Amino acid sequence: MRPPPKLKFAFALILFANGIAIAIRGAGTIPQSRPAKSDRTVVDRQKGQVQGERLDTVGLRGTSFADLGAKVTATYHGDAIGIAPVADGAQLHTAFQKLSASATGDGLRVTSTAEKGGQLHLIASAIGTAKLPARGTVAIGNNVVSFKRPGLTEEYSVSVDGVRQDFVILQRPADSKELTVALDLSGAKAKTAAYGVKVTLDGSDRELAYSRLRASDAAGRELPASIEVVTANRLAVHVADDHAVYPVRIDPTFSDANWVSLNSGIPGTNGTVNATAVDGSGNIYIGEIGRAHV
Repeated sequence: MRPPPKLKFAFALILFANGIAIAIRGAGTIPQSRPAKSDRTVVDRQKGQVQGERLDTVGLRGTSFADLGAKVTATYHGDAIGIAPVADGAQLHTAFQKLSASATGDGLRVTSTAEKGGQLHLIASAIGTAKLPARGTVAIGNNVVSFKRPGLTEEYSVSVDGVRQDFVILQRPADSKELTVALDLSGAKAKTAAYGVKVTLDGSDRELAYSRLRASDAAGRELPASIEVVTANRLAVHVADDHAVYPVRIDPTFSDANWVSLNSGIPGTNGTVNATAVDGSGNIYIGEIGRAHV
């Protein structure tokens, strides 16, 4: 009986192990048949070999690094990403970024599942000059958790990129020339970074990125937006909403700082993804696949 075919590749490989980028060079094989679920992926960093069990290849040829997380999330079917109901709200997790989150009546808390831990709480406290109540109601929908207060709904979801925190503002503020949402931060310190905001967790000093900021209106138009670090524990999101149709959605994401800072300066990368594989432990293998050999 002939052995199962294998996909053979040579690569300048980047391994994203829970958000940490590790450059590896070498060659390896990916079995075309699916192994038993108990199998695990072994990475030999010295030889640059990926021996592969439970690797799901993902067709992403030509994808930019900026779009990588969304594309992999759309095709991933493992348990490294998930949302589950709990007694006082919902629990979210993304093993790819070593992050979990809880949504309760006082909003979103993001916890590092890395060795030294750490937890932050970030909540919208005002829209313009209008203060928001500290507590709201939580509901679980289709792959999203909502936290509702008068005039604002926060929506939480998880992906390969991390924990996303959407702010949906229902009506245009009456007292301002632009939309401004004030955010109160505890359990961490914020600092301006090239990608948005760097958040350093108290105790563990783990650095997270609060980035990938995008704002859009009900007509689907993208709106100019920015995040300001007012103090180490207070942020402000500014959106130019002159011609916006409300509701307006603002959607930054928490990720490991190493993930968002990935660029072509890392050896073996050129900003474009030609092939990826995902294992059951929340690791992403990225490289350039050659031809298949039987």
